[in-house]
Amino acid sequence: MELKKLTKAEYIEKINGFVDLFQVCFNKEIPENFLKWRYIENPVDDFFVYVAMDNNKIIANYSVSPIILSSKDGDIKSALSMTTMTHPSYSGRGLFTKLASLLYEDMQRLGYKLVWGFPNSNSHRAFVTKLEWRDIYEIPTMRINLKNRTQLHKTTSIEINQDNEFDLNYGINNYNDLIRVKKDNLYLKWRYFSNPLNNYKNIVITDNGDVSSFLIFKYFGENEIDIVDFSFKTFEEGECLLRQIIICSQDEEIDYINSWAPRHSVNHTLFEKFGFMNHMPITYFGKRDLLYLNERISSDFSNWFIQMGDSDVF
Repeated sequence: MELKKLTKAEYIEKINGFVDLFQVCFNKEIPENFLKWRYIENPVDDFFVYVAMDNNKIIANYSVSPIILSSKDGDIKSALSMTTMTHPSYSGRGLFTKLASLLYEDMQRLGYKLVWGFPNSNSHRAFVTKLEWRDIYEIPTMRINLKNRTQLHKTTSIEINQDNEFDLNYGINNYNDLIRVKKDNLYLKWRYFSNPLNNYKNIVITDNGDVSSFLIFKYFGENEIDIVDFSFKTFEEGECLLRQIIICSQDEEIDYINSWAPRHSVNHTLFEKFGFMNHMPITYFGKRDLLYLNERISSDFSNWFIQMGDSDVF
């Protein structure tokens, strides 16, 4: 058995092995084009995919996706924890822990300060007890039930446009005091426009040709919408965009709108104003520090601004 880091070329060569292992471990398919998009086309060039091989077959895998975070102290090199899977025939051998140790050491050498993510209920215990992760928060889903709700109407003359291909300028510096994913044009176009699984819509407000506020959403199931990314320069612009998506949802007879809105953010206040309430599901959010960070700051959820679209699930 061999534990190793793959190159991008090796990953492409062995990509069918990841598809097969995912099917065995989770009893569902993962498309090749999604794997290529997430790991090969990521605008951050570093590549972190570790595998255990037996007779040239992938029998365990741990991968992370590099993400640049912004904070009031500058940019932070980090990675979103992604796929962890071990073939059932090889369980109990500690492969998950061994691969994580190699991966995290590699990230440290390259100056990555932390790995973070959203462990599900099946993996949360292993991350905390075996990988020394620390819980930051359990994020509730905010939801509004539009059934039998009074129809809203536009109340402002602010112009709203669409930019589904993210061709406008997104040099936005909202939420400067919070740790957040750095969302420039390159990131947004990759994350949403190039995503092979979901079709995202983006409504924007511009100021002198630059985007000052945006709301990105997708349809979920037959009668729901997920607001996955929502950033606004002023409360008035945020209210305008949120009102617009509610009006359109009512016109289309959508029953529910879902989103994440950190309780300490102005987003949360705005969602509450329109009748959103905390709901299921509740998502674990945690991290493992790799290099020095101010633990008091980075372990406190009130210092973060996390959106649905920061997760790989939505």
